[in-house]
This record gives sequence, structure tokens and C-alpha cells, in this order.
Amino acid sequence: MAPFFCGTCPPRITVETTLPVLEVQAWATPIITDRLIIRPLRLKDLEGFNALYSQPEVTALAFEGGEDPQYNLTSNFKLLVRRLKPWEQKNIFFAILSRTSDGEEGDYIGELGMQFGDGWPEIFYLLRKEYWGQGCATEAVKGFMKFWWDLPRSAATFEVHPDSIHGPGGKEEDSSGSPPKVKERMLGKAEKINGSSQKVLLKSGFERIERITTGLIQFQCIYPLADVELEAYRENTMTL
Repeated sequence: MAPFFCGTCPPRITVETTLPVLEVQAWATPIITDRLIIRPLRLKDLEGFNALYSQPEVTALAFEGGEDPQYNLTSNFKLLVRRLKPWEQKNIFFAILSRTSDGEEGDYIGELGMQFGDGWPEIFYLLRKEYWGQGCATEAVKGFMKFWWDLPRSAATFEVHPDSIHGPGGKEEDSSGSPPKVKERMLGKAEKINGSSQKVLLKSGFERIERITTGLIQFQCIYPLADVELEAYRENTMTL
């Protein structure tokens, strides 16, 4: 997965904000929506995972451009195994599964992931073509974002690209102070030709960020409770 910002962009700035407390127990608990179950990838997902990454229509619309042009089981097995070790790549990968009438796991229909370690967290997702146009991607992203915003939080200080400090409507956020205090956000992006993916992000609470990037449109979703003072997060963290 390519970084959100390119190497030719302006230098980063250090900001003070919030981030979730990433406890293993939280990730292990499946996210349940009306039609879907979202949980970490497992080795038993190989058949569905291979079906997803063997569809050129899917990887052609992914800005990563497809992991392997041959789309074979061996290469996809190796890719799945790498994705079972998320922290080595600073990513976390989830399976998107259909939910049966009795609430059990059904078909593997796609993948949802989180990228860390390159500024703000970033969401990405892929869906098998036979499930396109059914609202599954929007349901998955909405379900995951509710889970993400409901996680406990702590104060955090790290570097971000200066253009990412925008409030609602694209207005630059008040970033006075040293380091500046800004609202936490999640990023997302979609290819300019992929209008469906852009609609998924917009329907899921993201807004477009006006920024020049070849072939990509970038989005952000700002933490809905980010007006809470950072000092409150420190107090809560210290009392855990």
C-alpha cells in the first residue's frame, strides 16, 4: 500500500491530537452490521481471498494496482500469510463476510484495512465484483467507522502533512500552539475514475479534501467527539 503523501510533498509538522487505544481484545471482537461480519483475516479465508484478488476488475480499480499480474493461488496465499502479520507492515487487515440468516459467517466478499505509521490512519477496502452495487461497501465502512470512533482514546503527538489539517468544509483548522492541537481524523482515497468508491466514502461520513494528487481523490473523516479537551484524555489514560 502506497503512503498517503508523496516524497515530493512539503515537510511534515508535529501535531498534538488523539488516537484510539489499540487493545488486542477490541480487534478480535467481530464487527456486526445488518448484513455483514467484519473480523481480522484468518488462514481459512484463503478461498475467498484468492477469489477477490483473482478478479482483474477489482485490482484494476485499486490504487495499489494489483498485487500480482498472474492472479494465481500461490502468490495470493503468500500475500494472505503476510497480511496475518499486520504489525510488521503497520497495517491491519479485516475480512468482510456476509452474515447468514442465523447470524453466522457466510461468504468472503471483500477486505477492509487500516494503514498506520504514515501520519493519520487511513482506511482502504476491496469488494468482489459480484457484490458491487448492493451497498455492502458502504455498510462495511460505516460499521467499521462506528467501531473505530467508539474505541477509548488517548492523547498522541506525531507528524502529519500540513495540508491534512483541515476542518469541516475544507477550512484550515486553527493550529496555533507548539505543537498545534488539532482534531483527530481518518483518511481515505479513491481513484478519480472510481466514482463508486468515492460515493462510499461520502456516504460514510467522509468529505473530499481539495489536494493535487495524480489520479487520486483524497477524503477525511473527523472524529465526532474531538472537541473534548486533550487534558481529559490524559487524565483518563493515567487512571487506567
